[in-house]
Amino acid sequence: MDAPELRQKLVTLLKTQDQLRLSEMSDTSEAIVLEATRALSRDGRQQAYAREIAVEVNRRLEARGETARLRPEKVGHRLKKLGLRTRPLSQTGNGLTFDKATLARIQQLAVVYMMEDTPAETKNLHDSQATENK
Repeated sequence: MDAPELRQKLVTLLKTQDQLRLSEMSDTSEAIVLEATRALSRDGRQQAYAREIAVEVNRRLEARGETARLRPEKVGHRLKKLGLRTRPLSQTGNGLTFDKATLARIQQLAVVYMMEDTPAETKNLHDSQATENK
């Protein structure tokens, strides 16, 4: 069935719903913990303690004008909920080691929570636009 107007309306509706869902997800405590963890992982660090992630989370919350604060224990729970398990890094505390698997998981989560395109989605988007422009 060739109905370009109907297809365009459907795509617009789905994009709106998807943007709403992503917007709601980006305001969760998990998203903020992920954002802070991702920032620390990009600093060239090998690891980060839960308390260091909590400091970064709270700095970001404060910058957003929010009064809520997360303790390291809560950060650990949020990381676990995201599928990022902390482990003892030393006698002084638990945290994440930024190995390849952890970095890959962080990137996957960033796509879900922060509206980043995966390489495959970007390619598909460009291919569909090229087809529509012909």
